[in-house]
Amino acid sequence: MSAEPISVLFVDDDAQWAGYMASELEAEDPAFSVRIAGNVNEAVIALDGDHEIDCVVTDFRMPEVDGIELLEHIHDSHPHLPSILVTGDGSEDIAARAITAGVTDYIRKDPLADQAPIFVNRIRQAVERARLGRQIRASERRYRTVIEQTREAIVILQGDEIVFANDRFQELCEPTDDPESTDTLSTDTFSAYVHENDRDLVSDIGRSTHSGGEFGPREVRLVRPTGEVRHCELLGDTITYENEAATLLSIRDVTRRRSRERTLKREREFNQAVQQRLVGVHSRAELEAEITDVLASYGYGLVWIGTVDRGLRTRATAGDDEYISRLEAAGPGSDHGGDPICWCAQTDAPQFVPDFEALLPTARRNAALDHGFRTGYALPLRHEELSYGVLAVYHTDPYRIDDAERSLLAEIAATVSFAIHHVETQQTLTSAAGVVVEVDLDAEAYYLPRLLAEGDGFDGDAPEVTVDGTQAIDDDTTVQYLSCSVDDSETVADALAGHSAVQDRSVIDSGDPAVFQVTIDEETPESLLGAVGALVRSTTVTPGRATIVFELASREHLQSAVDRLNEAYGPIAVQSVVETPRGHTGERSARVDLDSLTAKQLVALEAAYHQGYFERPRQQSAVEIAESLDITHTTYLQHLRVAERKLFGQLFGGLSESATGRDR
Repeated sequence: MSAEPISVLFVDDDAQWAGYMASELEAEDPAFSVRIAGNVNEAVIALDGDHEIDCVVTDFRMPEVDGIELLEHIHDSHPHLPSILVTGDGSEDIAARAITAGVTDYIRKDPLADQAPIFVNRIRQAVERARLGRQIRASERRYRTVIEQTREAIVILQGDEIVFANDRFQELCEPTDDPESTDTLSTDTFSAYVHENDRDLVSDIGRSTHSGGEFGPREVRLVRPTGEVRHCELLGDTITYENEAATLLSIRDVTRRRSRERTLKREREFNQAVQQRLVGVHSRAELEAEITDVLASYGYGLVWIGTVDRGLRTRATAGDDEYISRLEAAGPGSDHGGDPICWCAQTDAPQFVPDFEALLPTARRNAALDHGFRTGYALPLRHEELSYGVLAVYHTDPYRIDDAERSLLAEIAATVSFAIHHVETQQTLTSAAGVVVEVDLDAEAYYLPRLLAEGDGFDGDAPEVTVDGTQAIDDDTTVQYLSCSVDDSETVADALAGHSAVQDRSVIDSGDPAVFQVTIDEETPESLLGAVGALVRSTTVTPGRATIVFELASREHLQSAVDRLNEAYGPIAVQSVVETPRGHTGERSARVDLDSLTAKQLVALEAAYHQGYFERPRQQSAVEIAESLDITHTTYLQHLRVAERKLFGQLFGGLSESATGRDR
């Protein structure tokens, strides 16, 4: 006999017989410990207490509540506890009731026989089976915990039938946003989730594992009911499941990794393609045409760049543009109807339609489907808060534009926006005609008019200040060069030193006019206009007012420039807008690309110019200029020399030579 203890609850209203059997059982097997309950309620209390009971043995006939009713109660509250019914009546009715109540075993009572060995044997068998069941259940719980906690989806197949799947498989194939959802898989067959072009490979997995062959990782596409495709790696093995041969598949979702790899590859390819295509591009129209062609080569059914104001206006397109013609004919309307271009224009934010077919029928949704488009994505083209329209792509496959693809397109949109901004800025600098605008700022937001209006020491005769140059060093620092006709430059210097926006100031030339270098911690109207592609010709500041004359390549961005000035320094008054031809622009000067200079190189060059470094004799040395910029002499000379080399390279060596030093 095993030495492992067995605790028995013996239930019988015959105390004498119960006591006799308890002593006999303990004598027969020292591992037994028998507790007696004189009625069913004593048994219930004993089971609900702290006592560990391994088996319940109950007599059938007891007053009020019989043994079978007790067993039914025990089965509900302790479903895995073994139980034995003892009765002197061997009717089939009692046996049937006992089986229904979940009894483990059934013993006929015979007062004339020595039944202790029978009871011990039956009880031990029942307890050992129960303990084995507990071990199996504990093992299954541990196994399920491991299976459910693993990062991989686990599925067990018998043939094509799914006989087991963990939660990860549910999340992979049929995810839900409801954390309380207990939905099961919509199908019992694994092939229903496999892409039709990969089903033969999955069949090979089953044949390979069952034949004992090795099966390494294979990539298979699984398709969700929505049509979304997930790229997965499968590992297979043969196991025995519920006494039958089965295939265990471990599935890892590698969609994000594949997407990232594809994105990196496409980024490299796109950047190379763009660089090759943009060589020699001199206008926005050429740039946009090249960009749409490059994107169309990556499998999009339609690529579009344009604007949406009172209606769609196409600037460049590649692919099936009949859909765009239908949008243009329909007009913008107040409801975008699910079209990403109109939606993006209304919200000024990227808009994505995963599958047009999933939308409710509208004219624009139906038009997209008529032309074979299933998904679309549109992004605003914006640089420095200046809008250049919308970039949109359409594809014939649903869900084709995934998260990684949209991230790449967002980077492309930013690159295109900057390129358009750069081209238009260059046109402003080099075009033979432009729009010259004069505005008055009567505002407190600009520090110079405020300084002249409030500065002490001017004795009611504040000077007129001219802004000779402005350079934004970074988002928080701007350098300006100011000149004014005043006898006492120290008065202006003191007023500048006392202003909260001024970080540093120095007198470059105390003559007439006096010239100052000022470092401030805020944006200025000149740096704002520079950010939108305007060329500031002059700024004249008097107490409480600033008059700025700036130039744009055309009227197209005039309203945007005025709106930005109004927002930051309003109210402003537009005094004049004149379309005027420029003087003749020589071939070499037209090729000067200031964007090839870094901010620090441009600041170094402009400081040298305004502080008389290039004059003979020099007004300021490199050491003095470096000190005024709060950098070392060596660093300043390095920035200045590189800036000079880039400009001379453009003038005498061509743009391609200057571009090689763009990041130095």
